[in-house]
Amino acid sequence: MEPTTADDCSAVANERAADAEAIAKCRPTSVGSVYIAGYAIECSLKALLQKRGIPTPTSGALGHNLHKL
Repeated sequence: MEPTTADDCSAVANERAADAEAIAKCRPTSVGSVYIAGYAIECSLKALLQKRGIPTPTSGALGHNLHKL
């Protein structure tokens, strides 16, 4: 399910941040933790924008472009 509200995005960001931390602890040299951490940052940014009333793309490449967000 795609997070659609600021609270949903914040919850997903917290879950992915915890996932990234767990991966990093088990496999310190894994790039997987960096990838998951990036997803957490993306979700946090979307939550912030939504809380400020700024619409965010929910699909397509624009929704994953941190510079465009």
